[in-house]
Amino acid sequence: MNNHSKNTSPGELLAGAAKTDITPAPGTFINGDFVSHYARFFHDNLYARALVLEQDKILIAMVVVDICVMPKEFVDEVKTGITKQTGIPFQHILISSTHTHAAGSVASVYLAAADLLYMKKLPGLIVQAVSMAKQKLEPARIAFGSVEVPEHVRCRRYLMKKEYKPVNPVSGSADAVKTNPFGSGHQIIRPVGKPDPQVSFFAVQGSDGHWISLFANYSLHYVGDWDNGTVSSDYFGEFSRQIQKKLQADDGFIGIMSNGTSGDKFGEISLTAF
Repeated sequence: MNNHSKNTSPGELLAGAAKTDITPAPGTFINGDFVSHYARFFHDNLYARALVLEQDKILIAMVVVDICVMPKEFVDEVKTGITKQTGIPFQHILISSTHTHAAGSVASVYLAAADLLYMKKLPGLIVQAVSMAKQKLEPARIAFGSVEVPEHVRCRRYLMKKEYKPVNPVSGSADAVKTNPFGSGHQIIRPVGKPDPQVSFFAVQGSDGHWISLFANYSLHYVGDWDNGTVSSDYFGEFSRQIQKKLQADDGFIGIMSNGTSGDKFGEISLTAF
């Protein structure tokens, strides 16, 4: 525990943020494109970004990882490691994937295998990000807000005409609706939901006004189109870089964007990712 944690006054907010580089090695399996491929080209580095908050001795950690998918069992293992390393309670830890389709694989999904070496390496790096963020706890202030950004989002799940067969590429069975009916736009009846155009965020500064972090959330699927084998953090990483520039923050600042709702409502069913 750092000195700030020991000497806080009742109700005082502490915050710390950090990141660790989780860029996979060349040759690591990549998943997300319904075809097996391997890391060969590196557009930008990937990170696990962590924000830790403390108030009245209650600690929480929020972590966003530049990766496509993390299974629950994998995430639970990471949370257990964080609790052991930092003392932050398991139930106070929130971890999510950005869902970039150009990152190392720790799940056998989308017709691609998990990379066993990367699965072994990644948990410790995520734990390290949270541990570093906790070590940087300092008196802080927080604000929150939102802005409408509708130009990048749309519903991509559709009710189709009766003659169209909405085959699921994973299960091989027919779905009730079709996601991304490429080449079959003329058979679309209507989208089954409305997109969420809001970028919500909360911003964290030190008590002297210097920037610690800004944590944003946007309901936009990954957007990249790249050569097979490219590693990229997609727009999530670019947001982190650009928000730091716009805020004129120093290198200690950690910009974070999480992936919001990746599904749509159909009847009474709501599919959400975060």
